[in-house]
Amino acid sequence: MEVQNVMVRLDPELLRTLLAVDEADTASRAAELLHVSESAVSARLRKLGDVTGAPIVRPSGRSIALTPHGKRVLDAGRGLVHAHDDVVRRLGAVDAPITLRVLTNEVFFLDTIAELTDQMRGLHPHVTIEWNVDPAVLRYPYIDEDFDLVACQVLETAAQPADRVAWTDDLHWITGTNHPHDVDDGRSLPLVTFRPTCFYHDLGQRALDDAGIDHHLAVLCPTFAALNTAVAAGAGVAVLNTRNRRPGSAPWIHAARLPTLPRIAQICRVRPHAPPATHDLAELLTTIAAAPRPEDDAATA
Repeated sequence: MEVQNVMVRLDPELLRTLLAVDEADTASRAAELLHVSESAVSARLRKLGDVTGAPIVRPSGRSIALTPHGKRVLDAGRGLVHAHDDVVRRLGAVDAPITLRVLTNEVFFLDTIAELTDQMRGLHPHVTIEWNVDPAVLRYPYIDEDFDLVACQVLETAAQPADRVAWTDDLHWITGTNHPHDVDDGRSLPLVTFRPTCFYHDLGQRALDDAGIDHHLAVLCPTFAALNTAVAAGAGVAVLNTRNRRPGSAPWIHAARLPTLPRIAQICRVRPHAPPATHDLAELLTTIAAAPRPEDDAATA
């Protein structure tokens, strides 16, 4: 009876983590498979051991080996994970009401929110969408379990095989059209960038450090619109991709002194085991993100 009570309390996601570790042999590779952090994998394994009454894994060189207890839990839990996923699929098949939670840094998706809602309603009448717009998503390397889908920019090298890529783009150093910002005038160079939660923040500072250019943070912006406005007003130089540039900026003439900037990608990433409707939403978002916008042409004219 006690074993039965323990099994009833088992979280399928803990067991899913154990399955991933068994497949991958290392916590880092299991984290990649699950799209979570390595520390999250370790925490889940510890919790699973606590729940079942004994350690699940043990170190084995650079790999992770299952303990005898862990192997028993794996054998017993595999069927539970499959049964759980089957129930989720069946619920989706009968159009059970669900809410998809979306995290994005792209405010322009909100310009088409009515169209997106109508299209999703036609495909999945039982689905509602909760939008979370947060520029800090540019820093998140993982999808966390609070969201079914993340739409954001990442370094092109950080895109994962399962991601839907809407576009790739170059990064450039820009400055205000009438504000050249000389680096040889003895003054500290003002840098306009995003908040520290964004990878642009570290990227720009690191490039200036590597080039030996004295600089300081002049304006920290929450959005692309704010950054474009600050640059156009002459507040400083900035790193920005081509598609998000707006009129009022120009290439910075001293950019050749700095290291080559990496390319970026606009992706849609679906949480593993998210409701099936999430993939249709990701496809719609990818299509919208990939479409040219009039302001894109104006930015590079």
